[in-house]
Amino acid sequence: MASPTFAIMNEYPGDPPVHHFDFYRLTGAGECSELGFEEYLTGPGICLIEWPDRLGNLLPEERICVRFEAPDGLGRIISITAFGLRCSLLLEQFSVRLRDADFL
Repeated sequence: MASPTFAIMNEYPGDPPVHHFDFYRLTGAGECSELGFEEYLTGPGICLIEWPDRLGNLLPEERICVRFEAPDGLGRIISITAFGLRCSLLLEQFSVRLRDADFL
C-alpha cells in the first residue's frame, strides 16, 4: 500500500466511495484546482481532506472538520465542528447515535 504522504489522492470503493486527499505537498488552491478536485466535491462520495488550508476559497462552506491534537504527546484530543446547516444536522444525528450506543 502506498504511503498517504506521497499520494495526493487515494480512492476507496464502497457505498458511498471515499476519496482521501493529502494536500501537504501542494502550495495552494491553484494546484488543487489543476487536479480536478472540485469534481470530487460535487460528485458522489465522501471527501476526506488533510491540510485543507491549502484549498483556500475552494474549501466548501458546508463541511465537517475533524481536528486531532496531541498536546502532551501521550493522548489525543479530537474535536469535530460542523459548518453549514446540513452538516450541523448530520453531526447532531451522529452525536445522538453515539449517546444512544453508550460510547460517550
